[in-house]
Amino acid sequence: MELVTFFNVENSTETLWKSLSLIVIFDVLENEIKSQARKGRKVLEDVSIWLNNSLFVGSIRDGRNGINPDKRN
Repeated sequence: MELVTFFNVENSTETLWKSLSLIVIFDVLENEIKSQARKGRKVLEDVSIWLNNSLFVGSIRDGRNGINPDKRN
């Protein structure tokens, strides 16, 4: 096993902003919120999966159960 004890970033990082569409659907039959990210007509599967997993584990709150999404906690 090897441990990394030092690293150096040679180039400065760059933040890229891209627009996307976020679709949020409340599924009445399954009583859950589902989200989907798209860029144009293309579904961004990895982003959609990340969003749905984040909702599932609670790192993103969905506003149900008395939680007001407009109030910042």
